Amino acid sequence: MIKKVISLILCILALTGFSACSDSTAVGTKNKITTYTLKNWYSISEGNSIWNYNKHCKDSDKMIEIVEFETEEELKNKLSTELMSGEGPDLISADCLSAAGISYEKLIDQGCFADINEVIKADTSQNQLNLSDYNEKALHSGFINGKRYFIPFYFMPNFCVASQQELEKYINADTKSLSYNDIIQIKNKINEEKSDKVITSNADGYLWSYVYDNVDFINKTYNFDGEFSSTAEKLKELKGTVDEIKEVLFQEFVISPYQIYEYCTEIEKNGETARIIGKPSIDTDVLSAQMCGIYFINKNSDKKQDILEFIKYALSEKGQNDVAGTDIEKYDNTTSYYDGSYFPVNKKSYKSLMNNAKKLKYLDDTIKISNESVEQLENMLAQISDFQFSQSTNYMTEVGSELINDYVDGKISISKFVEGLKTKTKIYMEE
Repeated sequence: MIKKVISLILCILALTGFSACSDSTAVGTKNKITTYTLKNWYSISEGNSIWNYNKHCKDSDKMIEIVEFETEEELKNKLSTELMSGEGPDLISADCLSAAGISYEKLIDQGCFADINEVIKADTSQNQLNLSDYNEKALHSGFINGKRYFIPFYFMPNFCVASQQELEKYINADTKSLSYNDIIQIKNKINEEKSDKVITSNADGYLWSYVYDNVDFINKTYNFDGEFSSTAEKLKELKGTVDEIKEVLFQEFVISPYQIYEYCTEIEKNGETARIIGKPSIDTDVLSAQMCGIYFINKNSDKKQDILEFIKYALSEKGQNDVAGTDIEKYDNTTSYYDGSYFPVNKKSYKSLMNNAKKLKYLDDTIKISNESVEQLENMLAQISDFQFSQSTNYMTEVGSELINDYVDGKISISKFVEGLKTKTKIYMEE
């Protein structure tokens, strides 16, 4: 299998507490739309969208000014202080909130963001946004508590790729999506084999994702009862590796069709059948995807219509094509993060991307993808019903990280681990 492990900063937001956002003080004293970011904190889906828009924009006053901060603490202090007083940048990205450790859910509760549907309704321009041109299920992820707080630009399917022949040695290879019990079963059988094989390069992250899967940040509910303890105990034993000597069963970093097909062609080159399968989850009947390219509009901004023009461009066929690499003539997995990334929500751009991806050759431009793998991926993508935007890095910072690390290191028992999760999560939800 391909050993290259690419690091991606996911567009997952974080949580912290703020006092209510004021309506009294309006932002808009600057000439340009402003947005904040942490220096050297970069996401292709967001950074390129702004860069491309500014390049496209003919009116310099309507360009987006990116204000960089040297440290996370400086960004957090500035942003939190301004938002508490009803000020702050006009455009607030998922990256900004994640870097600052600030909760998008709690900011929504406190009324800091505009309802984008209201912004769309106020648009009197000739090129009004037609939401039917985009993936409706993906766009629905922006609805929280009855209002549309963001329109995502891209998504990443929660899929992984494996050899069908290898997979069926351990579990039912026809399963739609992996369960955590599947992962545990695979781990046990690999241990029995005493081989150098590992499940994935990040297998120890399954305990983290299992905790996440049991918390609903929007509805402020959690469940650490029932089988949680026994499953957590088994997931604790999982270990990942980035050692190239190890054979990796699952390739999990799949941000674009190009990357998925690259993994598939390597399996096919070895005379085996590629299998695309949903990543481990609690509900194995549901295929999901993670949303990226997330922006909120400051409720107090007086540049809402200018911001809408940026959103229109980022959602346009050209804007989506440029980031997703819809027209690339050759796929190079060493530069895939910058040239051929993500699945666009624009329906035309998505169709063009999928058509281009199946035409290219892979493995250093030498092998074409099989029709079987193309059909498999397209069928899997069509079945995605859960487009997610609910995880919180800040939850792990404040609650889960220390508890998980102490538990994995043997410093606390399973009962103290679970009790700690219940107590701290309750406090976190009620702050």
